[in-house]
Amino acid sequence: MKKHNRILFSLFFVLVFALACEHDEPKYSYFIEGQLSATNNDWVIVQKLLPTGAIGVDSVQPDERGNFSLEIETSDSNELFVLFVKKYPWRITLAMQNDEKAIINADAQYLHQTYSVSGSPRSQQLRKLAHSIESFSNYADSIYFLFRNSSSDSLQHLSDSLLIQNQKDVHQFVRQFCIENKNNLAGLVGLYSRYNNQLVLDYDADFDLFETVWKSNSQTLGENVHVQSLGEFVEERRQIEIVRQETENNIALGKKLPTLILPIQDGKIINTDSIGGKPLIVAFWKSTNKDSWKLNEALKEIRKTHNTNKLNIVSVSTDNDKVQWSNTIRLDNLEWFHALCDPNYYQLFNLENHIPRVFVVDRQGIIISKDAHPDSLSTIVTRLMVEP
Repeated sequence: MKKHNRILFSLFFVLVFALACEHDEPKYSYFIEGQLSATNNDWVIVQKLLPTGAIGVDSVQPDERGNFSLEIETSDSNELFVLFVKKYPWRITLAMQNDEKAIINADAQYLHQTYSVSGSPRSQQLRKLAHSIESFSNYADSIYFLFRNSSSDSLQHLSDSLLIQNQKDVHQFVRQFCIENKNNLAGLVGLYSRYNNQLVLDYDADFDLFETVWKSNSQTLGENVHVQSLGEFVEERRQIEIVRQETENNIALGKKLPTLILPIQDGKIINTDSIGGKPLIVAFWKSTNKDSWKLNEALKEIRKTHNTNKLNIVSVSTDNDKVQWSNTIRLDNLEWFHALCDPNYYQLFNLENHIPRVFVVDRQGIIISKDAHPDSLSTIVTRLMVEP
């Protein structure tokens, strides 16, 4: 009987302790209300945004005038919410702090284009971000429709220049937005903003910004799940950069070019070591890459200028579409050795985000030029060919 009582007492103690812990867990409140026209009495849904997705936290059916009001409790003092109307695809993002009230007004049918928000400063910043990126996108569309039927080279060049400048303006705007909001979750959302279904920022070129936003948010919101997830990403990219730099050191000027053994178009195997004894150009490219087109034109000119018996050219493509690769070689008259890249060489030559790449190798297999501009390539090869 005593043993039975001890078990009951232990269970009671565990239950009380669990309830006490649950009671001690802080709860933070968020208020979202507003008026949405054209909802057709469909539900307004709010999800909590997580680093890996979103989970529903509350919903409400607006009244006949489209008015709605929600109070949400979570365990974090800073949250990202996604709001949408059930029957429509458009979503808006809200960045809120404890006890904030976000007041939304919009046409539910065109929520992302028409919404305004007050009472939540960071949510207002995200509205500015979303609407500005959409304005840039609309401007790009207008340029495309204005010049799409033009056959004039000068007008086409103007169109390309305007679109390139527009992309640069988007990039600069998002960078500035993230810097201005580096201490809060709005800046973190800005890091992953998209333009024409692509990230505005580049993980490599803009890594400094990802690191800055993470460090600044860590000082104020260190325990926040979004901040922690960003920290994991930053650390992962650091490790990738360390490996990448080690790889670059292994293929630096003055180092021996790593051996490439690949099947070429006619089915034979090419070994870059076995074709030594004369200068060699190894070019990594892709048939859909515009910079690769310029490189191939330069290689065609080099092949015309120099005796092919005294110079080898090997092009290694990262194409996944073999037909497109083969057709490009045939239609562009790229008459030298061609092979498809083996996945093992991607890391060996840092090809993941670095296409095209071109290496010029001397008679001893030593790299004497790396990633030269196509306009400079002919001069480099000519100088190498006259060396004893």
